[in-house]
Amino acid sequence: MCLEAMARAWPRVRNARIGTTLTDPDIDFATVAKGFGVYAEDRSGSQRSGPALARAVAIVEAGNRPWST
Repeated sequence: MCLEAMARAWPRVRNARIGTTLTDPDIDFATVAKGFGVYAEDRSGSQRSGPALARAVAIVEAGNRPWST
């Protein structure tokens, strides 16, 4: 956001997002999390995050953790 504000303040600065955003392609954070052994769901299954969060909390409370205690 700082770079965007600077780009607005200095009209000669264009394309402030180049090199500062992680898009095209978008990062699939669910796949990254699964790679670390963490429970994750992709966004295509549900538009609501509440039920997915409840499932994730239940898995952690059941003792399924990717880290050792």
